[in-house]
Amino acid sequence: MRNILIIFLVLLAIGCGKKGKERNSSEPKVVVKLLTPSKINEPIKAMAILLDSELAEKNSQIFVVLQTGGDEPLKKDLSNEYEIDIEGFANLEIDSLNQKWIESKDKRHSAVFRRTFYEPGKNKLRGYVWDFYGFEYMDSIIPSQSRKYYFEFDVDTEAEK
Repeated sequence: MRNILIIFLVLLAIGCGKKGKERNSSEPKVVVKLLTPSKINEPIKAMAILLDSELAEKNSQIFVVLQTGGDEPLKKDLSNEYEIDIEGFANLEIDSLNQKWIESKDKRHSAVFRRTFYEPGKNKLRGYVWDFYGFEYMDSIIPSQSRKYYFEFDVDTEAEK
């Protein structure tokens, strides 16, 4: 399990060199669910689910990438994904810490993540779901095929009481 997580982190660092595409209505949909309420200075727990993966028949899996800060937001076309601070989260098939607490019909296409907000009011979660399968070994390890799906989710963060 640990080796798989290390491979994902290496994959995230080297990327697959493909730019994200604009979504159209026929593409798979990313659903984000808050699992805990959002309170200022406390981490929220949330889950991202990729519905109707185009690569599901090839036994694909996801990796969730979140923007962690910075002045410039992650762009919808993901053209600045290598220029901003990001953090990655493995799917529930790999994430043994969360899989025992979260019920999911499709663990390969679901991932739990955490994020802390420091300002009350409306905050945005920005990131993408990286759907991929297989690996090719050349100079580096890269997925055989992958797609990235941008998501943006509004979170209402409560102020301290």
